[in-house]
Amino acid sequence: MKKRLFCVLICMLMIVSVVIPVTATPVSKTISYPISMGTILYVGGSGPNNYTRIQDAVNNASSGDTVFVYDDSSPYKENITISKSINLQGENKYTTIIDGSHGTDHSIHISADNVTIKNFTIENTGTGVYIGGVGGTASHNSVTDTIILNSGAGIVMYYGNPSESDFLPYGYNTISDNYIKNTTYYAIAVNQGQNNLITRNTVTETHGSDEYQYGWGIHISGAFNNISFNNISNNERFGIIIGYTYKTIIYRNNIENNGLYGLAIECGSFDQIIQNNFIGNRKNVVYDQEIKISLLTHWGNYPILPCIWKENYWNKPRLLPYIIPGFIGYTGLFAWSFYNKFDTIPLNFIRFDLRPAQEPYDISGVY
Repeated sequence: MKKRLFCVLICMLMIVSVVIPVTATPVSKTISYPISMGTILYVGGSGPNNYTRIQDAVNNASSGDTVFVYDDSSPYKENITISKSINLQGENKYTTIIDGSHGTDHSIHISADNVTIKNFTIENTGTGVYIGGVGGTASHNSVTDTIILNSGAGIVMYYGNPSESDFLPYGYNTISDNYIKNTTYYAIAVNQGQNNLITRNTVTETHGSDEYQYGWGIHISGAFNNISFNNISNNERFGIIIGYTYKTIIYRNNIENNGLYGLAIECGSFDQIIQNNFIGNRKNVVYDQEIKISLLTHWGNYPILPCIWKENYWNKPRLLPYIIPGFIGYTGLFAWSFYNKFDTIPLNFIRFDLRPAQEPYDISGVY
């Protein structure tokens, strides 16, 4: 009887040891991956019932669906409007091509929330991806792993006039891991949006326009936007230009070999410029404030405060603080004072990076 009871106890222990680990080693947590709960609609390729045009598939999709585009039928010569929350994904970002055929329209116009664009090459177009528009509120969208070439502008988020401090409550978009080259006006722009994340993009060779003097890599107006871990180089005028901003974060970017300024700020408040590499720009930085703004203390509910400059690398090791040149302008025209020396008075807004970095930062993860 005792022997039989002992056998039963041993069996019970074996069962328990299978269910419960007998050591203190933690068990790995189950990782959840996002799974599309909607329908997948296919464009191109040789499958039955596949769509020929991307726009036709988008029109027949419902919110939550995915439109998957094969590269077999590239290039797709069409402009696409998305007014519902869907995923638009290419098979391969190098070979799934949307060709604007040298037009001036938007290759992809997003007017809805929660849209994802991924894995395309967009070329020969007016604007690669345009989010929002006049009176538009499209927010919480994502553009990632996309190449944009030979366009007027790369990725634009537009919610209002960039030279007014409205700080409209739209944005929350993520622009990441894109490669944007050879644009005319700017590669990435946020006009009066907020809480947009622009990260791990390469922005290069924006050439500008003689009429409007563009050639800007990244242009931002609005509040609480974040520009981090980007490679911004060889743009004709500005690497980054921000204006009418509040609490913009510019962190750990390579800002190199830009033709006029690496970074220009006009009418900024409490923007933070931290641990960036400024290398080989014609001039590294300028800070400009309009007289009418400098006389105010608040933009609506937002205070006007000095910008923060901290631990940036300025071309070479420096033991002394780095001077940030500042001006007061009286034109009222956005960014014009950067071109017209008679339009500024060189006084007041001089700032300092008190502890410049002694060597360039190794910014990994850039495209």
